[in-house]
Amino acid sequence: MRLGAPKVVLAFCAAVWVYTLFLMLDARNNYRRENYDGVIAAESVTSCGQSARLFNGKSVATVKGLPYVYLITPTYARYTQKVDLYRMCYTLRLVPNVIWIIIEDAEEKTELVKKFVEYCSVRIIHKNARTPPDERRKPCTKIDRTKGCPPGSLGKLEASFMVPRGINQRNAGLQALRDLRPTNGAFYFADDDNTYSVELFEVIRRVSNVSTWMVGFSGGLLYEGPEVDANGVIEGWHVGWRPDRPFPIDMAAFAIHVDALKNNPNLKFTKAHAQGMLESEFLLQVVGDKSHVTAVPNTCNCVLVWHTRTEHPFLNQQSKMDEGDDVDIEL
Repeated sequence: MRLGAPKVVLAFCAAVWVYTLFLMLDARNNYRRENYDGVIAAESVTSCGQSARLFNGKSVATVKGLPYVYLITPTYARYTQKVDLYRMCYTLRLVPNVIWIIIEDAEEKTELVKKFVEYCSVRIIHKNARTPPDERRKPCTKIDRTKGCPPGSLGKLEASFMVPRGINQRNAGLQALRDLRPTNGAFYFADDDNTYSVELFEVIRRVSNVSTWMVGFSGGLLYEGPEVDANGVIEGWHVGWRPDRPFPIDMAAFAIHVDALKNNPNLKFTKAHAQGMLESEFLLQVVGDKSHVTAVPNTCNCVLVWHTRTEHPFLNQQSKMDEGDDVDIEL
């Protein structure tokens, strides 16, 4: 039986469609994120709200020639830990050339975070570093408001920020970064309960020494950050508490080029520091004063990171459900 011309055309089109579908599925099955070069849609950040790099809507791990962003994130067990990590993961999936160093405050790596690392599809280095028992919110018998609590003590609950949570984990993250022997890019301390614009990471990867920017909802203000003159030189700080500090900025307000690790092999956070001086004493190991710190253009009137701090869940009814409830649910 001979097919008419229209039927031949339809049969040919169907065959082409099936073949094309086969090629697409085969390409997807053989897709490797580390070999994906991507298509850069926006070369750089030029203003607040502008989309940063877009790679055909896909999550991309490696782009040749693009400086790396190294993120150091302390995390600890709590109700909202998984929520915070997943939210951050979804942001980082949009960022190429990022290596995320996650350090758990735990004796061993937990199953929850290990499963998260497998799921996230971002290049992650997973470590653990337990805060010693004698540093876990042990009350000070005497608190010196100038020098803070003695080493090995976190102070009273309301004054626990004198030796903040995360010092051991950040130092472990710095060591993990040294082990990578990075040659380009910058590192940034990214807490898991903040909210980040994708544009921020494009800013970070171009840091040449130390750069700073504004942080939203920080220090009891709508924002904290550098104040610059017409030439972009830092002349002061928009802060509400102790503007006389060498660097009165938040942990989320700065990034450092990886060369600092090579130039400062002992660079780390110290536990014995005056109140509110954690960031300043760390940065003083890298630069002498604010004249060596760059305020990133277009971030002095635009916030790209926010201290949102996920709200602790209100569980006043949970005690009524616990008795006899043997269902194991991962939150």
